[in-house]
Amino acid sequence: MDFVFSKLFWGAIIIVLGLSIIIGSVFKINIPFFRILFSLFLIYLGVRMLVGSFKSSNQFGSYKDAKETTDVFTSNSHKPEFGIPKKEYAVVFGSQALDLRNIEQENDHSIEVSAVFGSQTVLLSKDTPVRIKANAVFGNIQLPDGTGVSFGENTYVKSEVSQDSATPQKMLFIDANAVFSQITFIRR
Repeated sequence: MDFVFSKLFWGAIIIVLGLSIIIGSVFKINIPFFRILFSLFLIYLGVRMLVGSFKSSNQFGSYKDAKETTDVFTSNSHKPEFGIPKKEYAVVFGSQALDLRNIEQENDHSIEVSAVFGSQTVLLSKDTPVRIKANAVFGNIQLPDGTGVSFGENTYVKSEVSQDSATPQKMLFIDANAVFSQITFIRR
């Protein structure tokens, strides 16, 4: 994917666009430049998927943001280090497993999970007080109580804490967004 965002690629595109305008003006030959460009881009993505270069960890590896919580064209799992989760987890054209069972409960936490054309599984502790605001557009979000949302919005709240917990626990707030995707919440 790095090639598509390189200076060489965009420089070549601008040169070819300029040449197609000159050829169209001088020789009256109409070249459907944008259709050809879009077709070549789709062929490029298809070839990269077939050879598996989206899954390798080398220079052709899958996209990772600076926080390493966004997965594109890959399958990955995340477990917050030191019990402190990142603010956002997302998956596009892939799958993602998110384990939030060991997060520290001394403070409130707000997390956004998003899936676009992919699937995401979120594991939650049975003892964690949680509020999930689920938004789905042509997707499905399965909440821990068995209810779900396929189109629209739904809210799930579990605020009671277990009796064996000596310290008061804070709330975990989750905004879940699914577009043509599946997000499943599991309490263990």
